[in-house]
Parts: sequence; structure tokens; C-alpha cells
Amino acid sequence: MRYRWAIAAAAGLLLSACGGTAAPSAAPTSAPASAAKPAASAAAGTSAKPAASSAAQASGGGKAYSFGVMVPLTGPAANIGEEFRRGLDMAIEEINSAGGVDGWTLEANVQDHKATAQGGTEAMNQLANIAKVPYVISSFSGPTLAAQPVAAQNKMLLINIGGTDSSLLNKPWLYSDQIMAPHLMPPLADYAYAQGKRKAAMLSSNDPYGDGSRKAFAPAFQKDGGQIVADETFPLTATDFSAQLTKIKAANPDVLMVVAVGQTQGQLVKQVRALGMQQLMIGPLATADLIQLGGDAANGFIDSGIAVDPNTTDPGAKAFLAKYKAKYNVDAEWNIGTPYEATYLLRDLIDGAVKAGADPRSGDALLKALQAKPEFHNYLAGGTVKFAADQSVDRTMAIRQVQNGKFEVAKLVQPQ
Repeated sequence: MRYRWAIAAAAGLLLSACGGTAAPSAAPTSAPASAAKPAASAAAGTSAKPAASSAAQASGGGKAYSFGVMVPLTGPAANIGEEFRRGLDMAIEEINSAGGVDGWTLEANVQDHKATAQGGTEAMNQLANIAKVPYVISSFSGPTLAAQPVAAQNKMLLINIGGTDSSLLNKPWLYSDQIMAPHLMPPLADYAYAQGKRKAAMLSSNDPYGDGSRKAFAPAFQKDGGQIVADETFPLTATDFSAQLTKIKAANPDVLMVVAVGQTQGQLVKQVRALGMQQLMIGPLATADLIQLGGDAANGFIDSGIAVDPNTTDPGAKAFLAKYKAKYNVDAEWNIGTPYEATYLLRDLIDGAVKAGADPRSGDALLKALQAKPEFHNYLAGGTVKFAADQSVDRTMAIRQVQNGKFEVAKLVQPQ
């Protein structure tokens, strides 16, 4: 898949995705203003997946349908995990307020993967062996990679809503609602080069997210004609980046590509400016922590990620974006929309399994329903998002810049 540039048509465009031309679905049913937090343990009414399926088993009859969610709830990415949960909670509340799906009410079993591979393994084992859920929403590259073998072994459908590393592609039982690093990073490199930057330094987290991002950025920047003058990494738990930044400063780059998550983003940009480094900073998937913790140091930072269109006329997307803004007084970004979409995808898969006469508590039944209709509604920009052959998605990308403490879209990049 290649991407092409498009100038943002509207100044208000935010991080989003426009995935296709199929007719939009109806707007989700409105829900009460306050959403209950998802249960942190296995749902009491949910048991192991039955071996056989029948019409009687397929209907929920008012029972709770438990599914798994793995997000960071502790550590430097905890705020991102909370934002993931906002989108999750909104979707669950809307679906259940509308009567559930085929007699089932949705109930989330939320596990903390701590943004680490070990945390992902522990969380997934909990969901597989104790909760015995057939469907899991995951995030972050390292935890999702660690969870995938458990998902395959136990026939659990795993939906990644955040990880970007290319090693997540073409994995059994794993589908990704995210722009992956091979497509996320080259437009960022192109944009920096177009701004006259010729010498890049890279500073990235020492995990699959950081590794995959730097490996996708470097060849793209070099192909443009640029040079990589420094390549430094840091542990996920790092809070002091002075050693790496001292080496980078000595290399005298004119652009610094940063790969970090959550609070680490904000801490890092502050330390860059504190050392007197005035280089342009860029990186993938910036979140609110960059601005909240980075303060003035975050101004000018450029990122790439799924695009959000606040001016969409699509009923479902328009309702979601407006409701989120009304509830939290901030605009929804990609990490609010992808868990929302993954929950509505589950609703559709349950319905598809039931209509096929299968038991929706079976991972096999959910996978077959997904393979029969490998698409979902785009609640960030409208239309339909379709899974590609590698089990990822083609979505419109936004290149944004922080200006006066806010993300502003500089360019859109369309899949083609």
C-alpha cells in the first residue's frame, strides 16, 4: 500500500480515518451521560466457551457477554489507557442501552498490560485461562505480540487498536485497526525532508514500537536524500534522557525523530529544550500527554497517525464525535475512536454469528463472521474501514503540528 499527500481541506481536521465508500450505518443510540467503568474481573455470568453451538446457545437471553480488554492502567502510559477506556465505555453503554445484541449485554474484563510484553502475556493468560473470553481488544505492539500466541492457542479473536510494529501483520487470530509502521513513518520522513531537514537523529523506546518505527523511518528519510546522524534508544521506564541527548546534540541534527508513549513524550521534549536543543521534533502517534507534560516545549512537535474528521456528515461518526466532545469537553482522537470501533465490531460479529446459527461465545464463530464481512464502520471520519490481506487497515493519515498547545492538521495522506 502506498500513500499520497493531500492538503487538509478544512483547518479543523484532526487525527482520523476514512476507510471506504460503503453506505454509512445509522448513528449509535444515545446513552446516559455517565458511563459505568468496565468490570476489572471476569464477568460472573460468563463461562468457558461451549463445544457445541445451536440456536438456543446463540441467543443470549439477557445474559452478560464478557470480552477482554488489555490496556495500560499503570506506568507512564496509564493516561492513554484511560483514554482507551473512555471510547470503550461509551460503546458498551450505547449498545447495552439499545437493548444489547441478540439478547446479550456486553461486559468488559479489563486487564492492565502495563505497556510491556510481560504484562501482555500475564493479561492474556488471565483472559484465556480464567475469564475464558472469545474476543480481546488489545493495544501497544509489545503486549499484543506477546498475547498473540495465547490467542491462537485458545482460538480467541484478538483486535489490536494501537500497536504499529510490522511483526503484528499476518498473524493468526490477530487483526489490527491501526496504521502500521511501514505506512505510518515514511510520510513523516517525507514531511520533514520537505521542510528542508537533511540530518536526522532518532531517539526511540527499546521495544517493538520504537524498534519498528525507527526501522521504517530511517530508510524512508535516506531514500529522500537525508542522513541519519544518530540513533539512540532508551528503556520503557526511563525518565532521564540526558545521556542519549548529549550524544545527539553532538551529532548536530536538524530534526529529531522521537518514539515514546504517554508521559514519556512530555518528559522527553522538555529535556530536549532544557539542553538548549532547538531542532524540529517529530514522531508517531502523539497523545495529550505530550502537550500536558511538555508544555511550551511541545509546541512545534509534528506527528503522524489516524486522521479524525470533525466535519464529517456521516451520521454515526458525527454522533460519536459530538457526544464525546459534549461529555469530556475535548475532541476525540484516534485512541478514543479505535476502542469504540472495536466494541461495535464485536456487536456486529456477535450478530453475524447468531445469524449463522453459531454460538457467539466461540472464537471460531467470531472469526468466521469477521472473515465473511471483514469491515467495520469508521466512527472517526465516516464510511467503512476494510481489513486488508495482511489483516491491517488502510485509513487516511494526518500529519499534525502542535501550535499554541493544540494539535493542528498540516497535511492529510490518503491510502491508494
